Amino acid sequence: MESRNRCWNSRPPYRPPPKIYGNQNIKPPSVEPTARAGVQQALKTDCYRPNISQREFERLLQKHLLSHEQMTKLGYPTACSAKSVNQFRRLGGVGQQQRRRAEEGLPTQGPNAKRRTCSRCARDFFTDDHGYVTQEKCCYHWGRAYPAARSARGEVLMEHTCCNEEAGSPGCCHAEAHVWDGLVSGNNGPFRDFVYPMPCSRPPPDGHGVYAVDCEMCYTARGLELAKVTMVGMDGQRVYESFVKPSSEVVDYNTRFSGVTADHLNTDTKTLHQVQEDLIRLIRQKTILVGHGLENDLRALKIVHTNVVDTAVVFPHIKGLPFKRSLKSLAASFLRREIQRGTGTDGHSSYEDAYACMELMLRHVTNEYEKDDRNKRRNY
Repeated sequence: MESRNRCWNSRPPYRPPPKIYGNQNIKPPSVEPTARAGVQQALKTDCYRPNISQREFERLLQKHLLSHEQMTKLGYPTACSAKSVNQFRRLGGVGQQQRRRAEEGLPTQGPNAKRRTCSRCARDFFTDDHGYVTQEKCCYHWGRAYPAARSARGEVLMEHTCCNEEAGSPGCCHAEAHVWDGLVSGNNGPFRDFVYPMPCSRPPPDGHGVYAVDCEMCYTARGLELAKVTMVGMDGQRVYESFVKPSSEVVDYNTRFSGVTADHLNTDTKTLHQVQEDLIRLIRQKTILVGHGLENDLRALKIVHTNVVDTAVVFPHIKGLPFKRSLKSLAASFLRREIQRGTGTDGHSSYEDAYACMELMLRHVTNEYEKDDRNKRRNY
């Protein structure tokens, strides 16, 4: 045991990269005058710091990187071949969409109108290149349906976590318009306006870097768009954080979950292109990104990256895909910590979620290393 500790202590200490704050309204954690400052300061002092270098951490994470098949199955943005581009063009033509709506007896709503399905109430509505065509309010439940009890016949009774009403009952919340996530069934490529991290000319002495990423999104007529991005290093410190101004008019800020309000997205907020330029300077081709359901974050960032560790895959649901354990459940089970305690006014903390993903993987690979070391010693 002593020899193993000497080996680990002999590694060079981890040197965090310089911190870049993409928005002047966001200050370092030690002086941030927000309601989340207390939570972030507590995380900063209680960071899990294993005696492991960044290069060793990268090596231990290699076995958990997603394969190309896994990324395609989970919906990660990947490079499309010319054949898939042509197939997308044939299947996504406006003429076929109009013909399909006419066959189903639905109004065409103009030459460029497209039918969407609301992510909240599951009703259909229409949008076009200028915004919403369907003008109606949305009545929905923001909480998920869960099995609450069994009936006398043995049937499972589902109730919503938001109001404890039975599944299928009228919604308890009202919004001015329907919203959608920006995805359609089938091929969602080609990703021509996405950026690709560049390779390093020389291998860095301390490794290529491991960062945890979490994004907050808001709803626009184009679907979910990026509103805030946070990137955390393995030492628990924020490497990059910025609010992002969506390219379309915001329909719903999704404050209950994102914590983003209209005051955050002011005129001084960076655009997505500016944030991409900042991130490409930090993320290289072999940099490892850690996150929970990271396909949603990479689609919002419009970045194609292949070195990805998804905690939803490393800690799978007992039923398997498409079911996934929530990050809140993973933090409670493996970190003994409660996260995402935000109310309807402040939402989640992107820093708290990003660091939870990083700590999950730090503890996981450290436990794996110690278990392998014990097995080797037992076999001697």
